[in-house]
Amino acid sequence: MKLSRYLDMFVKYAFGGALSITVKLGLTYLLTEVFDVWYFISYIVALSTQTMIGFFYSAYITFNERKNKRRNFLRFCMTLTVMFTLDAGMVTLLVEILHMAYMAAIIAVTLFLFILKFFVFRFIVFTS
Repeated sequence: MKLSRYLDMFVKYAFGGALSITVKLGLTYLLTEVFDVWYFISYIVALSTQTMIGFFYSAYITFNERKNKRRNFLRFCMTLTVMFTLDAGMVTLLVEILHMAYMAAIIAVTLFLFILKFFVFRFIVFTS
């Protein structure tokens, strides 16, 4: 596959990430502030919605993979679980052991995992 094709996929992936974060934050705010739902319930609803949007956006737009929806969704959720665990562990390591500023650690780990997830999604989750 050409480098330009990967770059095109990565741009779509980045846009999808921005879209899903916007949905998560917006829906949490809307449910909490407008509909007076407890923030944690709002967040869980928003997180679930973000996961579904992220999956369908990745499957249909970023990676153009329309087969094996159940298998891909399971892999997608498993990947998110592993990435969440890595995220928490890496931030803890950088802050507590290496004494990095917490916000710098969060940003560094987020960027690293964002790129890693792209390749995991491309070569493991959304494969024909």
